[in-house]
Amino acid sequence: MKKILLSIATLGVVGAVLIGATTAIFSDTEVSTGNTFTAGAIDLKIDNDSYYNGVLNSGTTWSEKDLTDGDWFFNFRDLKPGDWGEDTISLHVKNNDAYLCADVTLTSNQDNGSTEPELNDEPSWTAGRGELADSIHFIWWADDGDNVLENDETVINQGALGDLSLGQTITAPLADSETNIWNANSAGGPLPGDSTLYIGKAWCFGKLALTPVAQSDENDPTVNPGFTCDGAGEDNSTQTDSVTGDVSFRAIQSRHNEGFVCKPETVPTTGTITVDKEIIFSTDDRPVSISDFTLTLTGPADGDSVSQTVTDEVPVSGLTPGVYTVSETYNGSTGFGFTGEFGLDCEGDGSITLEAGDNLTCRLTNRESD
Repeated sequence: MKKILLSIATLGVVGAVLIGATTAIFSDTEVSTGNTFTAGAIDLKIDNDSYYNGVLNSGTTWSEKDLTDGDWFFNFRDLKPGDWGEDTISLHVKNNDAYLCADVTLTSNQDNGSTEPELNDEPSWTAGRGELADSIHFIWWADDGDNVLENDETVINQGALGDLSLGQTITAPLADSETNIWNANSAGGPLPGDSTLYIGKAWCFGKLALTPVAQSDENDPTVNPGFTCDGAGEDNSTQTDSVTGDVSFRAIQSRHNEGFVCKPETVPTTGTITVDKEIIFSTDDRPVSISDFTLTLTGPADGDSVSQTVTDEVPVSGLTPGVYTVSETYNGSTGFGFTGEFGLDCEGDGSITLEAGDNLTCRLTNRESD
């Protein structure tokens, strides 16, 4: 009996082992977590070191930043012939390889009236036709960051602001598929991401002559900036004149953009007209003023004839090319006998023909009559 019981126990153990073996499973798991797409970035930041007559000028100097209103490359309001300035602009291309373009636009060119000495050197004045733009000469070059024009650096562009028509933009390719100003032996190509490049910019109120110096770590813009400025040939015709302009830089991704070239020079499609109102009195008694008149400019717009009230000596830009008419209405309460006449770019009937890129002035004169 003992032998039988022992055999049964042994069978029980064997059975238990066999039942447990049938639950084993072969397996293998591979997991990929956190799959992500993130767009790249192009970020251009700019800083500027600016010198005015050889002295660092804090008003046009700033550290690396995104530009906002009030960040000016030139802001000088009491110029004299022979004044000059030099800037080194640092261009910081962040993150990715990029092409780089520069755009300069002439936004105003004002005579702002005439002093007696000015009238001695010019026949008359017009609100939108100052002479200062023709006397401010610029030069731009690919600099190495030392604020000095050196003999191994590439000149990008040079000339007078007056070479531009009002509203005209000139585009300079700095680095595109055809040009790279920092590599004279290159056929073009983008700037590497996370790199810093430099542009030198100089201006002169007068005659600007290039005198580049030899490359040296000792060069100093306060000693010799690599150019000279001579204002001896200027006269009084520029007195009180003012000029404004916009400067912008564009960074564009280079990947999948292999044939990119900076936009060519923009041809103006509109023009500007300024109405210059004057009253000439026969005596010192002046019973009326220019504010007693409403000035009206009538001309084409989308195929229709449209009239708008304009302000004396304030340019009206963005006008469609065509024939315009200048007129006035006297609103004063004091009786005033006068005869009116048109001059400058106006015909005798007050009509003025505007073409794209024009900056014209119509002078409407009233002479007091008995």
